[in-house]
Amino acid sequence: MLKILIKKQMGEIFRQYFYNPKKNQARSKMSTILWFVFFVVIMVGVLGGMFTGLAISMVSMIDIGMAWFYFIMLSTVAIFLGAFGSIFNTFSMLYLGKDNDLLLSLPIRERDIIVSRLVSVYLLGLMYSATVAIPAIAVYLVHGGFDFVALLGGILWLFVISIIVLVISCLLGYVVAKASTKLKHKNIATVIIALIGFALYYVVCFKITDIIQTIVTNCLLYGEDIKEKAYAVYLFGAMATGDFLGMVIYVVASLILIYMTYVVLSRTFIKIATSTGVTVRVEYKAKAVKQKSAFGALLGKEFARFLGSANYMLNCGLGIILIPVAGIMLLVKGDVVRELIEQLASGQSDLVAVIVIAILCYMASMNDMVAPSVALEGKSLWIVRSLPVLTIQVLRAKIWMHFLLTEIPVLFTSICACIALEMEPLEYAFVIIEPTIIVILFSLFGMFVGLQKKPNLNWTNESYPLKQSMAVMLALFIGWGYATVVVVLYLFVAQPIGILAYLGIITVVNLILIGLLEYWLYHKAVRLFEEL
Repeated sequence: MLKILIKKQMGEIFRQYFYNPKKNQARSKMSTILWFVFFVVIMVGVLGGMFTGLAISMVSMIDIGMAWFYFIMLSTVAIFLGAFGSIFNTFSMLYLGKDNDLLLSLPIRERDIIVSRLVSVYLLGLMYSATVAIPAIAVYLVHGGFDFVALLGGILWLFVISIIVLVISCLLGYVVAKASTKLKHKNIATVIIALIGFALYYVVCFKITDIIQTIVTNCLLYGEDIKEKAYAVYLFGAMATGDFLGMVIYVVASLILIYMTYVVLSRTFIKIATSTGVTVRVEYKAKAVKQKSAFGALLGKEFARFLGSANYMLNCGLGIILIPVAGIMLLVKGDVVRELIEQLASGQSDLVAVIVIAILCYMASMNDMVAPSVALEGKSLWIVRSLPVLTIQVLRAKIWMHFLLTEIPVLFTSICACIALEMEPLEYAFVIIEPTIIVILFSLFGMFVGLQKKPNLNWTNESYPLKQSMAVMLALFIGWGYATVVVVLYLFVAQPIGILAYLGIITVVNLILIGLLEYWLYHKAVRLFEEL
């Protein structure tokens, strides 16, 4: 039974490789093979190649007899990647699996369920951490000369890392699972946690080169301190070079950790796996309900749909956070941003307004909520179609939801740009007005590509209309292309006519495009929606 459960868990991890939720059918053998080839290319070619380069950049440590410090540095990266890569899968696989009730109702030992899930979490963490550890071992053996004892030490070092990743993943997965059963607004919390994770990730990425360079330069100094004050850390690195004492101590400690993890998990698994979450007791109080218009009710429905899906917010609404952050940066770091924009403008003051508008255009295009909004109705489309409302009102509600969520941040950042940057009076007006017109244009264009590309309503997972939709991709990349064209046209074509005349022409062109899209909305979009 344990073997069957492990096979089931691994099948869930690689389910997408065998089954196409978009078409609700099994993939062909060739498609499955191509998916696995793609997986190998990413894990071995891309990640493995990247960390091989990182290991090669640190071989100077091996040359000066600090190989143990080399392994400590790379083990930190391996543990971070393994834990970060598997934490969000851990809490769903280990604690909050969708089949908990089914498995617990069957004549299956609780021990088998826990062990099978621990094995799947272990293999997932091992997969990520090995992309760092295996290149580190290979570079060491190639550069320092092959040694069987060192190879054995490297294998045991990888084993210990994978156990550390397992323990961290289980601990953090427990925290996430426990919190998810207590939170009332899980989607908002998920978005906040994801944004914090992205911010930490990019901070580390920007700083990692300087940090590694500093450590490599001063590794002898740091190494002596570690040997004197943290001998256990030294043994962890020395183990990978073939140190017998380090291998024995850490392998034994790892086995103890595995046993302790199982014991703790067996005592908490049932409680969390059968938890129903927070039950809010609401006392009914009679009160007057304010009547909404049909359009207001539809608009409220669109906002609820957006705020009710963490995937929707993260994939299509990051600009809501990033755009005002850019505005605050303009106010806080105005001198630095001004200097950067002036460098981009190459000393031409008339380019400042064009660059600001183009940057706002780039950032506004990051919001593409309206493009997948029709497809997200899915098999529930009949509900909105059956309501006593006009089709144009349904479409307008989706467009207005996108417009309001994008325009408010864009307007705020436009005002911040006017405060922080020096421009002509009329240029200030264009920096305020033009981005608003562009947001209207993008809102209508998102609906255009969303309907023209024949939205798929038969999806089984909402990530497909959000992540694999041609409409979303077109809305994003055409928005970026538009911003590029605005700058390039002025630089190479329209500069002789002056910035004010050029911005005026751009405004007129945008208004004409808006007019054409409005005509399409009333005459063709309604028919396309009703034919779905």
